[in-house]
Amino acid sequence: MGRKLYYIPLESLGLLYRQFFTPEAEVVPDSNVHRISEAKPGLALDLLHALAAAAEHGLP
Repeated sequence: MGRKLYYIPLESLGLLYRQFFTPEAEVVPDSNVHRISEAKPGLALDLLHALAAAAEHGLP
């Protein structure tokens, strides 16, 4: 005998996620939140600037 294959139709998957896997937010008092420094744009922006400069001024 073969095994039965069960599946969830794609149209129903979003509804099931919302019903069973809804994350609950936890309230955090303001006194527990301390900002040390703001985040920098990161490597992606640095790379974009480097490529823009190379395109404008050329490379040796």
